[in-house]
Amino acid sequence: MSGNRRAIAALVLLLLAASCSGDDGPAPAAAGQDVSVASAGSAPTTAADLTATSTPTTAAPAEAPASTPPPAPPPDSTGPPPPPPNPSVPVPVPVPVSDPPQTGVPGGDGEPVCRGIGTLLVSAYLVGLVEAFVGEPDARRVEAAAAPAILAAYDDVTGVLAAAGLAGDPFAARWAGPVARARTATGAADLAGAGLGARWLDLLATHDRNDPVVVLGLDPEQSAAVETAATAIAAAHGPLATDADHLASVVVATPAIDAHLAQRCPEVAALTAGDAV
Repeated sequence: MSGNRRAIAALVLLLLAASCSGDDGPAPAAAGQDVSVASAGSAPTTAADLTATSTPTTAAPAEAPASTPPPAPPPDSTGPPPPPPNPSVPVPVPVPVSDPPQTGVPGGDGEPVCRGIGTLLVSAYLVGLVEAFVGEPDARRVEAAAAPAILAAYDDVTGVLAAAGLAGDPFAARWAGPVARARTATGAADLAGAGLGARWLDLLATHDRNDPVVVLGLDPEQSAAVETAATAIAAAHGPLATDADHLASVVVATPAIDAHLAQRCPEVAALTAGDAV
């Protein structure tokens, strides 16, 4: 009988525990009593399991996103400053480069047409350069000194135009102005007799024709003749810039002669008729 009472008591406790499971929680177990409940097909549950199951879990707070560091400054593209110059080391100084001097008469070693027109063009150009950049009366002195060489070159070309097949070109009209001024100079003084023709050619051989400062280097006789001739040119024709006959002649075209120069002596053809103004 005592064994049956113990079995009934155990069953009552189990029923009470099942009926109180929906209340405030399971009834406290008596000291030393096993509260595990075995059910078919499930693992036994202990008090420790119930405690762990009933303990609420708290989610860990989300970590704040790490702040993005500011971008690094760009590297210095210029690099460190150069060291100060060493005064004991010489600094090279650039040497200015200039055009080589344009001396001599283009075509001077060629046929008479090339040589003669080359002399005419360079002489007339240099006279005009002095007038433009130096002025009177130096331009008239240079023109007087060049007069014998201008007339000699003109006569040389005129004498060979027919043989070169160029007689049809208006060569005389092209050079009428410079030739008229040169004839005035030689009519006023014996420039050829004073050796001005050779003196002018010597000057052209060494003087840069782009330099308007012309040193004639005349002896007293030559200087006196040049002064007389320069005065006559100024009285009869005036400056090149106001001499209507001169200005009209230097623009006359000579296409056949120009083609001849381009074929036989291109260095002379490069000196255009406008250079003589």
